[in-house]
Amino acid sequence: MFRTLLAAFLAIVWAQAAHATVIQTPAGLAPGDKFQIVFVTVGTRDATSSVIGDYDAFVNADAGSVTYDGLPVSFLAIGSTAAVDARAHIGQNSVPVYLNDGVSKVATSTTLGAAGGLWSVVPGNLSTNLLHAINADITGASRVANVWTGSVAGGTEAFTSGVSKALGAILTEEGNSNNADYTWVAFANNQSSAGLRSMYGISSVLTVPVPEPSSLALLGLGASALFVVARRRKRI
Repeated sequence: MFRTLLAAFLAIVWAQAAHATVIQTPAGLAPGDKFQIVFVTVGTRDATSSVIGDYDAFVNADAGSVTYDGLPVSFLAIGSTAAVDARAHIGQNSVPVYLNDGVSKVATSTTLGAAGGLWSVVPGNLSTNLLHAINADITGASRVANVWTGSVAGGTEAFTSGVSKALGAILTEEGNSNNADYTWVAFANNQSSAGLRSMYGISSVLTVPVPEPSSLALLGLGASALFVVARRRKRI
């Protein structure tokens, strides 16, 4: 009986592992470097909820089981409600942001005003660009879609003529994942929130693992230590 239960448990674990998405370490990063992964969901949903946690749950469900260096990875939705701005929700981190293709660098950071950053805009200037469009899903496969954001280019709640266009409003701001200019987040602002759109998700800050000394290196150190001890004994 125990063996049967153990076999069933291992089968479930192996099945989950087989379907898990593994984050690739972006090219050019060294052990100890930090980064984030951003993606656009394959699934779609409405924008009628004013609770940001609902959108976080959606992007995590769309990503599925994701790991990096053997550890689970969680995501936050890039979106603004009337209660929280996207910029504040995902945090301002001075680490580069990539797609999960091992190559494409989207932004230098999520810090407001940073050159090449996610929110690289100043009031009245909408000409700044991302380094690469957020046009891939969590697996790194190409994905072009209209995306609920509820946000303006600076990552705060969208308004038109003093009326909120945030997530949860009757009419909501959307972005487009094929665009690398400010319209990645602020493409059209009079879209019925009852419609179905994708969302952007961004990971927690990840750290490139630092390799542990190999067993061979440890054996080498041990052998060297024994050699030194042996020589000292001979001299004595």
